[in-house]
Amino acid sequence: MVPGMQHCGGGPGATSFGLGDAARTDAGHEVASLVQWVENGQAPDRPIATKYRDGDETKGVEMTRPLCAYPKFAKYSGSGDPNAAAWFACKSEN
Repeated sequence: MVPGMQHCGGGPGATSFGLGDAARTDAGHEVASLVQWVENGQAPDRPIATKYRDGDETKGVEMTRPLCAYPKFAKYSGSGDPNAAAWFACKSEN
């Protein structure tokens, strides 16, 4: 499940994974990390999802977030850019 994603897509969260858009294609981002898992057996630790301004990639990136395996969730570190995935860690509720 993706926080902020509606039933099949869209919503207020970071819901773009490189499918049909110009999102990054390195192994740590979006769908490329899933390709690495299927083709090379390298499971993603925390793939990165992107939210574009007004849902339009031509308007630029509004935010990025790591997608954490349940039961973990993305937790802001308390410093740095709150719109950048780099400042979030996958944490458990404890």
